[in-house]
Amino acid sequence: MTEGGKDLWPRRQYTRQYISKEPISVRDMARLQEIAEDCRKVRNFVYDRYGGIGGLPKIYPGYTVQNEMTASGYRETLGLPAVYFYLAVFDALADIKSQWTRTKTKLVKLVNKNESFKEEEKHYLRFILKVNNAFEAVLNQKPIELAAKVNRQYCELAGEVDSEKMHRYLCRQVRKYHVKLHTDSCFDKSIAWMHTVEEIEFIPMLHGDELVFNSGLSAASEEWVRSYIEELNKVHAGGMIMSFRGEKTFPQKIIDYCNEIRFPIFSATWTTPYIDIMRLFAEILLKNEQRETNLIAAFKNAIYYPENEGSYLSHFERNGFLRDMEYIVVILSCHTYDEETGNEQLNKIEKSLRFILENVIAYEENRRLIILAAGYSLHKIQEEFQRLCGKDSNVYAGIGTVAGRSRISTDPMRTPTRRTG
Repeated sequence: MTEGGKDLWPRRQYTRQYISKEPISVRDMARLQEIAEDCRKVRNFVYDRYGGIGGLPKIYPGYTVQNEMTASGYRETLGLPAVYFYLAVFDALADIKSQWTRTKTKLVKLVNKNESFKEEEKHYLRFILKVNNAFEAVLNQKPIELAAKVNRQYCELAGEVDSEKMHRYLCRQVRKYHVKLHTDSCFDKSIAWMHTVEEIEFIPMLHGDELVFNSGLSAASEEWVRSYIEELNKVHAGGMIMSFRGEKTFPQKIIDYCNEIRFPIFSATWTTPYIDIMRLFAEILLKNEQRETNLIAAFKNAIYYPENEGSYLSHFERNGFLRDMEYIVVILSCHTYDEETGNEQLNKIEKSLRFILENVIAYEENRRLIILAAGYSLHKIQEEFQRLCGKDSNVYAGIGTVAGRSRISTDPMRTPTRRTG
């Protein structure tokens, strides 16, 4: 879009990825796997040392952690190049900060909804949650020391409430809601819903992609926990949260096994209210579903009404599908698996696409997947779909031409395609 020769839409710079056609040598692959394993050890080291309330004073902005990790000599012990070592450190720090952000967000909601609190008490608690130094001091039961200007505000608020009572409340709620991830990551698992399952015999009733909650009452042994996780993995559950009494947690062998099978596990305290966590997840899932629905509607508008830019460009832009990107439409089918109830294989492919390609919109129409990929070269798309079709000779993909900046595409049914597979 231009006016007087000037581009009204700001240009953006992007990093392009070039893939070598030469296969990685066995020696190089072994070295990459060794680096990945060392990075996993570094992340776990950071989680263990700084993931609790004792690490709070050090994780913002994170330079203290960086300096302590440097002084620890752990990098030299592993023989890990500095660039990978510090990437792993800050990757773990980002996870820890995200978890604390979620916990604080939940606590703010609880405070606002608590009708037994006076407005002065709510104001005080929101202040503590907002100011990192104050929040850290409360959880670690230390004196609150703040900069002069902020301290004056704190003293005014503290003078109107029973601060010790408020501090005890915050500590109790943090113990309830601060859920800890024990595996290396969530492994890009897709969560469709949540469900509580206490006994192994009921696991086959799950549909797949559930985040499963377990009270821990039946976890009598390490063998039982492993069998429970094995069954969850068989039905493609998305992850598990289990409660523990006191200082108990998952044995290291269980954590190693879950990392091996790429199954995320979380621990919670015995008093963690699952109903509130499930409600929070439900809100997130519903928002994600609404976002997906809006993007699919915008995609259809771009296909069938390309001249009406207002019906799709704003939705794309808000969700990371930018005008400067290259867009490619792909149509995928596997009619061999068509049944009266639908096509399960097509559903599995649709889910897998979200892990293969980050910027992708897909929907099913007439037993075919209509896919929009953004920000990828034609070579990249061809390579990914050739790999997908190569796994199953019954899967076919038609790849359209690349669309540029100003318009997404014309009707893909009339776009020249290539058959891969």
